[in-house]
Amino acid sequence: MISFIVFMVFLGLALAGLVAEFVIKSKGKYSLDSFLSSLFSKAVLLPLAIATVVFIAASVVPYTMQMNDRFNIAFAEENIKLYEQYISDYTEAAQKQIADYQAAQTQMAKTANSLQLQFYSQQIDAVGNKLTDQIKAFNDRILDQRIEINKAQIRIQWRPKNKWFFGVD
Repeated sequence: MISFIVFMVFLGLALAGLVAEFVIKSKGKYSLDSFLSSLFSKAVLLPLAIATVVFIAASVVPYTMQMNDRFNIAFAEENIKLYEQYISDYTEAAQKQIADYQAAQTQMAKTANSLQLQFYSQQIDAVGNKLTDQIKAFNDRILDQRIEINKAQIRIQWRPKNKWFFGVD
């Protein structure tokens, strides 16, 4: 809010400078030439430039940061949905793998020798482990995305409380 006051003060100074310059330069004869000459004087341009810099630094930049955080939240939420879909797909695949293994286990026990059983068991475990490892990786990514969402939400909540920013909801 302080920056808004600073902005308004410099805007007021620019307006006061314009009026003062116009009155001084026109000398009772008001013309477009004297107005334009007054408008582009240092007494007007300097405070107006400072007011513009304050406005950009205290309003436009924080607004852009706010929108960037909202975009990051939306992006992370979409990533979470995607990861949850992948988890669902991998869970179904792991369940199918386990069911197939259990069905084949009975058949294997009747016909395979010990070396074949050991090899087959290792293959099934390797595929199952790969599927469950991938599920864990997706869960870890979801956690990372939720942490990023939390960080962005905190920035969004605290940015309007900054006394140097204005126009940020």
